[in-house]
Parts: sequence; structure tokens; C-alpha cells
Amino acid sequence: MPAVVVFGSREAKDTEKLLATLDQNMKEGKADYIFVDTDRLDPNSELGQVARRSEEKGQGLGADGKADMAFTGVYKVEQGADGKYHLGNSVATFWGGRPEIAAIMNDQLKYATRAVPEGGTKPSDRLPPAPGADAKNPDADGTPPNPDAQTDAERAQADAKAKAEAEARAEEAKAKAERDAAEAARAKEISERQYSMPEWKEGWSKFLDRAGMEAGPMKDLADKFGQQMLSGQFDGKELAGLMSKVEGLERGGAAQMLSQVNQELQDNGVSIRATQKDGKIESLEMKSADGKLSVLVDQNGNVSARNDEVSTGESPEQISLRLAKKIEADACP
Repeated sequence: MPAVVVFGSREAKDTEKLLATLDQNMKEGKADYIFVDTDRLDPNSELGQVARRSEEKGQGLGADGKADMAFTGVYKVEQGADGKYHLGNSVATFWGGRPEIAAIMNDQLKYATRAVPEGGTKPSDRLPPAPGADAKNPDADGTPPNPDAQTDAERAQADAKAKAEAEARAEEAKAKAERDAAEAARAKEISERQYSMPEWKEGWSKFLDRAGMEAGPMKDLADKFGQQMLSGQFDGKELAGLMSKVEGLERGGAAQMLSQVNQELQDNGVSIRATQKDGKIESLEMKSADGKLSVLVDQNGNVSARNDEVSTGESPEQISLRLAKKIEADACP
């Protein structure tokens, strides 16, 4: 009879969910089911050695025998030279507690059934549970051990945490999709040429290279500032953090480091200006040659924008689009 080993713990996600998923499989008696608490597992035991099988090849949890998710393996049970039965090769392995695992596992069990010389199959010797694991119903038919039961309060807390994490992941995915869509629309608005926003950003980085800007904190700042200018998605805190890394500037040092870049930009009717005090950057600004368009980020992460060409107010994103169109030729020549 094959063995199904569930490696989990209080810290491993989906352990409880997985055991509930496999409840019907256990009752059908097509395999010996064993629960292993990886937090209390002796790494030198047979089950400990199984847990430490290669993670890359999908045979186990890897070198430390632990993981942040529940792991299940369907194993052949083979008779060794010592006459005892041991876990052989894995036929199938699963991560997490997905409901479909139960059906897939039932299908895979037939490949793990051990043929014996007498014909047909026979049950293996009962494999010992992991040290410290508690049996749910330890009787003659070998009902599998179960992890320490959670209290109702602990289970409710775990469910609430899992729900909050799932909602946070969904919100993050939704926000990313919205950002990607906005960047795609903006790239099209900047130019009808077939460029994606990542290509625009990479193009700006290459422009700074062509302009001969020396590598270092100032270039990192100018690079990220230009990328955010193109995308219209400003992260003032990130830019402020990069400003804080520019230190020890001599008088006029910031202007000197930007001089070659501004020389390249002058035909576009735009320039980058950095104000400095006590050897540090106070603000970074991109503005049009006539001074009517401007986007500025200060050392506190505040983003402000100005458009003197229109009487109605425009957002920093809208104003940055006007400036982005001016540097298009340099970002994607």
C-alpha cells in the first residue's frame, strides 16, 4: 500500500485546510496517511530524510526540511535489505491545500501501489508518525495523525488573517493592472510610435549614458526622476531617499553634474535643475526653457507642478506629460 505523507505545521500555510481536503481520501483506505509536524521532526529520522529531499526536483522540502506552505508527497513503499518497509520514490507531490489535490491524489495512488511476489498488493508496515504529532483517532486501521487542534479563537484569527491577506493580494493585483493600463495609455499619448512604458524608461537610462553622466548617486536620482516624469507616476519618498544619498557637493557641483545632460536637452526646450545647500540636494526640477512648465520634487518628498500656459489647474501627471513629450526624442530616439 502506498504512503501519503503530509508535511506541515502551525507556521506552514494551508496545513489545516489540506487535512480537511484529504479527509474523504483517508476514509477510503487506499493509502497509509501520515502527518509530519516539521517543527518537531527529527531531521535524522527516515521521515526527516524524506522531508530533506530535493525541493528543485519536487521530491521534498529541501535541505532544511521546512517550508512556509504545507507539502504532500505520494510515495511508493518498498521493502529494504533489512526486511522492513521504507518510503521509496515519490510518485506525485503537492504544495498548499487546494481542493483539487484530493482528486488528483486518488488518481496518482495507483502508480504508487507496491506489487508483491504473492500477487496483488498488501499493506505496508505502519510507518511511525513524526515525533510529537497527535493521532486524531489512533485505532487498528491506522487513522493518520493530525496536527495539534486549534482553538475556535485561533482558527477564527487564522481565517481572518488569511482573508485579509487574500484581499490585500487582490487589491495589489488590481492596482498593478490599473498602473500597467495607465502606463500603456500614457506611452501611446506621448507618441504614436510602438513603445511600451518600460522601453521609455530604459530609453531614458540609455540617454543619460549617452550624455556621459558619471555613475553615482546623482545619476541614480536623475534616472529615477526622468522615469517617473515619463510614466507620470511620482513617488516623492523614493526620490527624496535618492536625494539624501547625494552628499559632499561642492558649490555648483550639482549643476556641473547635470551640465552635459542639459546641453543634450536644450534642443528639446527643457532642462533639469538641482538646488543644493550644505553639500546636499534640496530639490530637483524639470522645466521648459521658457519656465512656464515645471515639475519639482523637494527633499521631503513633496511633488509640485506648474503650468503658466493655462488658467485652469492641471495635475502634476498632466503637466509631466507635456514635459515628457518634449524629451521623447531622447528617451526613445
